[in-house]
Amino acid sequence: MDEEIGVRSDLIEHFVMTRASNSAAALQGNYQRTLSKSSLEREERENHSERDKLRYK
Repeated sequence: MDEEIGVRSDLIEHFVMTRASNSAAALQGNYQRTLSKSSLEREERENHSERDKLRYK
């Protein structure tokens, strides 16, 4: 009985740690995509700004 409980608790711990690891990886991926998107948006704004300066000179 004690051995069965130990196996179950090991499985539960493994499941919880795997879920936590997957969640952390997903959050990191979302963060990286957000950074990439915001840097692309910033670059696009800067390009528009340069183009507008040239257009109205």
